[in-house]
Amino acid sequence: MKRRLFTGVASVILILIFSGIWIISELRPLPPELKPGSRSERIRLLDYHGKPLTLSRDDELNTTDIANLDTIPLLLRQAILLAEDQRFFQHRGTDWKAVFHALFQNMRAGRNIRGASSITEQVIRILHPRPRTLSSRILESIEAHLLEHRFSKADILSFYLNQVPYPDRCRGVMQAANYLFDRDLSTLSNAEIITLAVLPRAPQALHPELYPERLKKRTADLALRMTEAGLLEKNSLENALKIPELKRASIPVHAPFFVSFVRERLHHSTTESTHIRTTLDASLQDRVQKLLDRRIEQMSSRKVNNGAVIVISHQTGEIRAWAVAGNKDERPGGKINAVLAPRQPGSALKPFAYAMALEKGWTAATPIEDTPISTPVGTGLHDYRNYSRNTYGTLPLRDALANSLNLAAIRTVRHVGTAPFLATLRDCGLQSLTRNADYYGDGLVLGNGEVSLLELTEAYAVFARDGQKVPLRFLADESRPLLPAKKIFHKDTARLIADILSDPEARKYEFGPLMNFPVQTAIKTGTSSDHRDAWAFGFDHKHTAGIWMGNLDRSPMQGLAGASGPLPLLRAIFNELNRNQPTRGLTPPEELVKKDICIQKKGAECTAFRSEWLPPMENNLPADLARTEEIRLLRPSDGLTLAMDPRVPLEHQRLVFSVEGAEEGALYRWYVNGQFFKESKTSDIEWQLYPGQHQIHVDILLDGRKTVQKKTEIQVMGGIRAKLQGDFLD
Repeated sequence: MKRRLFTGVASVILILIFSGIWIISELRPLPPELKPGSRSERIRLLDYHGKPLTLSRDDELNTTDIANLDTIPLLLRQAILLAEDQRFFQHRGTDWKAVFHALFQNMRAGRNIRGASSITEQVIRILHPRPRTLSSRILESIEAHLLEHRFSKADILSFYLNQVPYPDRCRGVMQAANYLFDRDLSTLSNAEIITLAVLPRAPQALHPELYPERLKKRTADLALRMTEAGLLEKNSLENALKIPELKRASIPVHAPFFVSFVRERLHHSTTESTHIRTTLDASLQDRVQKLLDRRIEQMSSRKVNNGAVIVISHQTGEIRAWAVAGNKDERPGGKINAVLAPRQPGSALKPFAYAMALEKGWTAATPIEDTPISTPVGTGLHDYRNYSRNTYGTLPLRDALANSLNLAAIRTVRHVGTAPFLATLRDCGLQSLTRNADYYGDGLVLGNGEVSLLELTEAYAVFARDGQKVPLRFLADESRPLLPAKKIFHKDTARLIADILSDPEARKYEFGPLMNFPVQTAIKTGTSSDHRDAWAFGFDHKHTAGIWMGNLDRSPMQGLAGASGPLPLLRAIFNELNRNQPTRGLTPPEELVKKDICIQKKGAECTAFRSEWLPPMENNLPADLARTEEIRLLRPSDGLTLAMDPRVPLEHQRLVFSVEGAEEGALYRWYVNGQFFKESKTSDIEWQLYPGQHQIHVDILLDGRKTVQKKTEIQVMGGIRAKLQGDFLD
């Protein structure tokens, strides 16, 4: 018996010891003073015209709208104490009488119908957010007692009244009075005071616009209690029971992610100013945010949860709008600033490769082959394709860029070099591309790296600024001189790229008339692999805008591309930018001249011409005059290893032989293992697979004369599944 008693007592002691250790380890340090925020958080950020940018967010303290306790109406203080903690001045952190009363009521009801958190415990919850569990309730009670020991009741009540949550991200009675009623605290009516006293119990569940009947019942209950307590006279009860009219005349612009971006950069600033003017345009921000929210909602059926927009005044580099959508807690990626998130840009990098080619002597009329390309990958091949799976043969640079053709872009980046291309992208501001050129390879021009919307929009502003890059500005500090611009491209190179990207006729092969804008606007879209990212960029004579849509959890969208998702939004944004504003077209090249070039021939006769910007001494080039690559044996690549599949009939297992770069009218003679196989007038033929080591070579004849001979070796294994990359078998 004694042993059992000893064991029980020892167990209780051990439980108490370990509980005490756990409590001590879980307790969080109290602040040295009940005042919110560091210096950077106390700064009030304003838009370019001086309008406040944002209210406090749910997880941030109110740092700007602080009311001294003696300036808060006595009746409001009394009403909140009566509603939230009527024994506030009697307890030492926890109102145990209220706790046991709530426990009894909840047990009798069989469910949780009432809470009993004191104001001090609510302050702890604001300072130290935790999941709502029994253990957190215990910790809050202990920390509340410690808080009462450190600070006076007046300090605790003052902090609470300035930080208590209200609907729509408001914090504190001053913000709530201004946001809900457009009033100062000193001008509140009794009905407004009672409403402000009731809302902290459940800010969203009692939202005045969403649940007016719930709010009416709660305010009536509190008004009656205030009358019984002698805080209200009976003859004023009727007016106090009315739900006050909402008047939102002074709603700050909602731009929390821009505010976070600016505050982070101001954290180490030495400025003593508490009101700082930014470059954001509040009116434009509001309109862009609404357009983005609406578009994301429209695209929800295509599994699009997130989106972002940034608008830049490219002459100064000033950020005018910074909108993020789909960042609610219940949605994927809720707290991520999508403007800064690195994502794959798809085709959005192609204009920079073409700009480099123009700098190396190409023109908008330079012919480029848009024909299949395969690249050796290990012992296999990777096939490049256009987005539409179509090919267009030989076509001018203008058409290749305007239609965003992958095959032509690969040939272009091979011409300029991947390493110089990567260096140019970094010069334009794409610092997220941290790997070396060998890591990205040719695929860099198709978007296999990751960049942010902010970086890529800044890079497009280089074209809009005649090839010069200026650092982005987020503060409208007129005392700070503009930093010198950095030249990336020649002025006419940038203007020619802009001319191509704004040419609706040139883009007709892949896009048709969908991308026509009412004002001349250079536009480019991008779509990453598996439709995980959709982009659209544009610039006119004054603004550059970028849009990203996708899912921040990196799940794929349902077939959404840049032209179908963000592009209509881009057009709507430029409509807003040019509404009631003087407009003009993009500036044409200065040193180039318009010349007619032949774009279609019948025999020796040119049957179609197009006017094109060319250097003054450039000849009028027919579309088929030049080739951009040497002749090469495209398929099979040297060292290719294939394996025959026993599940596929032998006659269906074929390999395509293909030559690239030969002139029109060439004759192809194919040999396998030294034996003549086939003669063809086309550059592609099929060969029946069979096991063994094989040598393939082709003689290319023009006008009956052998001009080139190409050779390669492959191995074909039988009896096991193919281990291939790319599409080689028909």
